[in-house]
Amino acid sequence: MGVNMSENIIYLNENLLNIKFTPIPVYIDWAVINNKNVQKQFCLIGLRDAIQEVEIIDNLSDFIVEHWWNKEYNTQRRHCSNVVKFLNWILENRRKYKISNLSDLKLEHGTYFLNSFIGTTVSRETVQRYERTLKYFYLWLSKKNVLKHISPNSFVKKEGLFGT
Repeated sequence: MGVNMSENIIYLNENLLNIKFTPIPVYIDWAVINNKNVQKQFCLIGLRDAIQEVEIIDNLSDFIVEHWWNKEYNTQRRHCSNVVKFLNWILENRRKYKISNLSDLKLEHGTYFLNSFIGTTVSRETVQRYERTLKYFYLWLSKKNVLKHISPNSFVKKEGLFGT
């Protein structure tokens, strides 16, 4: 699924007030076994128009598919929901942080998003899950040449005790 993300830029303007990102569960014909289609459930990133009640799958779904295509649905759903939460936070705060599209994202925006949970009932473990997903998301956007302020070389891989 090689999508050139830089050609698919959506500008975050006032016309998007009724648009929100949303996780969309879908079933895909995955294989044929004994002449029967075997389906696999995926969770993809979509856009929802609250007024027209229409949902479409967004190209950002490639992020979920590329990283977790072979994982269970709940793993995909968790990461998809984390990204959707971040993207909706961007929509809500785009004027404050002068973000007109995803290419304007900086690492500090991810930090502001994570810090927005301080003083809330969101657990530390949940914030750490958001952080993990955001690291993958930023790196993916960077590798797709979407981020004008961050290169893939900005990321340093640290290995833990077991080499992960």
